[in-house]
Amino acid sequence: MVRQLAPNFVPAAGLGTLAPTGPYEMGTLDGRLVIHDPMLGATEIIFGYKGDNYLLSGFVFAPYVPLFSTPTLITSDLKAQKGFMSSAAFKVTQPGVFTHGTMTIV
Repeated sequence: MVRQLAPNFVPAAGLGTLAPTGPYEMGTLDGRLVIHDPMLGATEIIFGYKGDNYLLSGFVFAPYVPLFSTPTLITSDLKAQKGFMSSAAFKVTQPGVFTHGTMTIV
């Protein structure tokens, strides 16, 4: 529904070129960033506030091992394998800056 709100909605560059594997930047609506989460239902919506610094934010994402890869391992059937790992902390700091709702068409 948000994509149909032209001219107020401006799609992000490259929108629709990659298959979404998680939340992605869909564009801006009246100058506000719109993130689409394909895991939500078609009528569900979540609003949040992104502050100027982490003290004004409602959610903190802190990666402490951004990306780590193992050495390449060659198995007995001559297939190469490589492992990857990433670790991060996720913390909701102010749950009051989020709200959840359901949209209905009347």
